[in-house]
Amino acid sequence: MQSHRPDTAVTILGQAMLAVARSAIEALRDPAFPAGAALPPRFLRHADEHTVVGISALSAAIAAAGLSAADLADCAVLAAPRLGGRPAAARTLTCWAAQGQAAVSPHIVPWCSLHAMASAVSVALGCHGPHLGVGGGPEAVGEALALLPWLVGHGGSAVLLVATGWDDEPVLATDGSGAADAVCRAVALVVAPAAHGGLRLIHVASPAPRPRRDADELLRFGRFAAAAAAGPTAGRPPAAWSFAARRGGAIRAELVAALQREAA
Repeated sequence: MQSHRPDTAVTILGQAMLAVARSAIEALRDPAFPAGAALPPRFLRHADEHTVVGISALSAAIAAAGLSAADLADCAVLAAPRLGGRPAAARTLTCWAAQGQAAVSPHIVPWCSLHAMASAVSVALGCHGPHLGVGGGPEAVGEALALLPWLVGHGGSAVLLVATGWDDEPVLATDGSGAADAVCRAVALVVAPAAHGGLRLIHVASPAPRPRRDADELLRFGRFAAAAAAGPTAGRPPAAWSFAARRGGAIRAELVAALQREAA
C-alpha cells in the first residue's frame, strides 16, 4: 500500500544531528533562535529534554538551509519524539507519592505531551503552518516520514522535521533524580518540494527490522539525512532506506532517478 501522495518529490535544504548528555541540556534552555523571535526569558524552562535538544538541532538545520524569519512564517512543523516526556512523568509521579498534589507542576501537561515539541517550535520560530507531534514510540521516525509527503503539499515553503530519542533511556533513582548521564539525540531536517526529482517516500507492506535501541534508529536517520542532503553520487546505484512504521509496514525512502541524471 502506498502513501496518499506517493509521487511527491522532496528535497532536503538543510540537516543537522546533535547528541547532548543529560547534564549539559540545562545550558541549552536559552538558545539563539534563528528567527530572532522576541520570546520570554527561559522560554524552554519547563520543556522536556527532547524539546530542548530538538530545537537546538533544528536551529542548526535552519542555519544550514539559509532560511530567514520570513521564510519560516508559512513552514509546517513535524516533531517525532521517541519515548519523550517519560523522565519528567516519572519525576512527577515520585513527587506526587511523596508530597502530594502541591508538589506537581501544572507545566507537565503542556510541555511533556506528544505535541509539545512541535508546538514549542511553532511558537519560537513564528511558524503558522500545521504543527504535529507524531510517533511517540519505537516507530517515531517512520511515522514522521509517512506524514511528510502530505505536509510538503500543504502549500508552505518548507517542513521543519525533527526526531529525538535517548541513546539509552535514563533510569531514575527512587527520589526522581537521574541515576546516569544519558545522552539525548536529535536529527533535524528542512524539507521542501522538489520541482524535478528528489526523494520519494513510499509506504510498503514489508516490515523493516526494528532497532534494539533508540540510538540505532536515529543514527540511521541521521546518515540518511546527510546522504540525501548531499545528493546522489555518480556511478553508484540508487540508494534507499527503510524505516519501521506502525501496523507492521515500513516507509521506504528512494532517490528519484530524475534527480540522479540531473546531478550526474
